[in-house]
Amino acid sequence: MWRPNALNMTLPGMRGESLVLFPDRHGVYFSSGSACKSGNPAPSHVLTAIGLTDEDAHCAIRLSLGVDTTEEDIDYVADALREVIETSRSSIRFATCR
Repeated sequence: MWRPNALNMTLPGMRGESLVLFPDRHGVYFSSGSACKSGNPAPSHVLTAIGLTDEDAHCAIRLSLGVDTTEEDIDYVADALREVIETSRSSIRFATCR
């Protein structure tokens, strides 16, 4: 089912499973992979079915909007995610996507 409130994106070179651990200090929470993958270390069959490679599926994160999400909330999350990515790339070695 298509949901207009969810965004799944791939961050090349950064494992989604590793990245989800860092933005909570900003009060931002998201998931890796797809909702259908929960708890399974294999790449999401949903993401590979829509054309992502296994590597890209491991580098995917998922964000969702709620009914009370504002444009300011979206800007805040984008800024927090940008900061986490920039900081993490220079100070933390992520497992490569495979």
